[in-house]
Amino acid sequence: MPRLVFVLMFLALPVWAETITYPDGTTYDGAVRAGAPHGQGTVRMPDGLVYTGSFADGQINGTGKVTFPDGTVYIGDVVTGALQGKGRIVYPNGATYEGAFSANTIDGYGRAVYSNGMIYHGEFRDGAVHGQGYLTDGSGYVYMGSFENNERHGEGWAYYPQGALYRGRMEAGQRHGQGRLLMEDGTVMEGRWERGELVSGTERIAPDVTEFSGSLSMSGASGE
Repeated sequence: MPRLVFVLMFLALPVWAETITYPDGTTYDGAVRAGAPHGQGTVRMPDGLVYTGSFADGQINGTGKVTFPDGTVYIGDVVTGALQGKGRIVYPNGATYEGAFSANTIDGYGRAVYSNGMIYHGEFRDGAVHGQGYLTDGSGYVYMGSFENNERHGEGWAYYPQGALYRGRMEAGQRHGQGRLLMEDGTVMEGRWERGELVSGTERIAPDVTEFSGSLSMSGASGE
């Protein structure tokens, strides 16, 4: 019971606005409780990093906005000073990411728009595109399937701007392994691929393009 009484007394401490300057030059402006940042405030660090948002008992905790020295801006969840949870980050080159973060790293499911026009929806792991996802670029190319360490790697679908459609295995961004390619003129190339080239298999004209069963969509591939 004494501990409970202490906790209740601590929660009842008043909150007021104050400016604090720390020995390393960091400054804090905002709500304070028991001499520590608590509530809404802004911290400015000597290297130029600025955080405005929630604090709890001296820790950056809750939601807020982080402006990094290079101009990168993050808005979202912060846990004990780390980007953790859901948020959106905008980089100086115009690239953006919105989704899950873990321990200051893009990790989980999210959407990234790159400065070169590519758009990716899907899974990330430890800052890299990794898992299942959907990628498009400005040329009309679309890939949906497995990624590994920022590369198209594993089973997937690829739709090319000229109208060709590939279904099969990819490795390091190229057709590699078993797969089937339907060309825009109806030619079907099916078999084993190496570095983008068919090395063994068959090439024929498909009497009916529907034999290349399945579909490509944001919600996933379906078919035979």
